This record gives sequence, structure tokens and C-alpha cells, in this order.
Amino acid sequence: VVKGRSFPFMSMLTIVMDESSFLCGASLLSKDYLITAAHCVTNNGIPVSARSVTVGVGSNDAQDLRSYKVNRIHVHPDYDYENVVNDLALIRLRRPLDFDSGPEKIGTVAIAKEDLRDNEVFTAIGWGKTSSTGDISSSLREVNVTTGPSDACKAANPEFDGEDGRQICTAKNKNHDTCQGDSGGPLLLPVGPKDYQLAGITSYGYAPSDPNIICGTDSVVAYYTHVKYYIKWISE
Repeated sequence: VVKGRSFPFMSMLTIVMDESSFLCGASLLSKDYLITAAHCVTNNGIPVSARSVTVGVGSNDAQDLRSYKVNRIHVHPDYDYENVVNDLALIRLRRPLDFDSGPEKIGTVAIAKEDLRDNEVFTAIGWGKTSSTGDISSSLREVNVTTGPSDACKAANPEFDGEDGRQICTAKNKNHDTCQGDSGGPLLLPVGPKDYQLAGITSYGYAPSDPNIICGTDSVVAYYTHVKYYIKWISE
């Protein structure tokens, strides 16, 4: 469980679709823009209505988040929902956040721009399930994960083009993993004591030996959208 406000940019998305709702994560890039996974805010590749998405910020406790409405959703034009590539989207709020209001600190996260190394250690955070069969967490949680062996990453996904391509892959993490509900949340590169930059966006994971297992075992291979690869699109 996360202690203190180490991740003031972390946000929760509540998406209402077909009379049901589900959760995703997102990260604040500015006072009015967040970044998340495209699959969180689309239905069969088509963006959902901005009215169906609510953004929650300002607390590690899911019950204490402050809610904001969405003005527009920008899905990456090359998002491929069948192969889950280019899995990112930008969300624009109806009104900019006031970082100085409210009891808890709110802030933004910078994008990591350096090349990634083998065995890079990241921090992933979210309110997602604590296991494949577990419940959504009411408290923000963090976990450290390491980039996976390239052979395992390519075996599970032939489209994988290496750690400095469109995706970051983690594997063989001894049950340390992201899970359902963590999608869209950040994969963070530590750059100093309690200082992080945004390297990836939680996209998907599964065990090649059993595709029904989506998280929480040593056999799961997980993929994250590599944000650096998309800086030009984000800035436009």
C-alpha cells in the first residue's frame, strides 16, 4: 500500500459502458490533460462518450477521490484494439485542475526520455485487483517490476520490437505484477528519492501457458505502452 503522496499525478478513471462500470488508471500530464490506455476509453476500437468517463484525483484512497468531468477523449489514430498496439489515449478535462486546492497534493508527471536498459526496474501503481481472482483495491498500491527476458517477451508477442520500441515488457517477476483495474495507469522509472518519470502505460498481460491467467504468477508476461515513442503525437 502506498504511504504518503509520492504519486500526486495518479488518477482513477470510472468508465460507464452498457449499464456497467469499470476502473482504469491515468496520469496527469498537465492541469487539464491526462494520459491512459486506449482500451480503457474505447469499445471495439471506438472512443466512448466523454460523458461516460469520470476522473478522480487527490487521494490514495479510492473513496476520497475528487471527481472531475471530461471534455474530450483523443485516442491514438493507430490504435489497434485487436492486436493491442499503440494503446494510449489523452483525456482533456472540462476545466483545469487547481493544484493548490483540496487537502491532498496534486501534481503532474514528466515523461521519461532516456533509452531503457536491460533489467530496468520500474514501479507500477494502481487500484486494480490484488490477484487474478482477487478484488479491486480501495487503497493505491505499488509494485516493482523488471523488464523481462527478450525471448520470453517475443515468444508471447511476436510483434514485440524490443524495450526501446512501442512497448515495454516485464516478465519473470515472481508474482509481482499489475492486474485488471490497473490498465491505463503508469509504469514509472525512478529517477531519485520519491521522484519518478512516466515510462509506460499499463496495457495487458497473460500467461502463454494459460491465456486465462492474466496476472499474478511468474508465468505472466506483461506489456506497457512505451510513452517516449509517442512524444510527438502527445505534444501535438
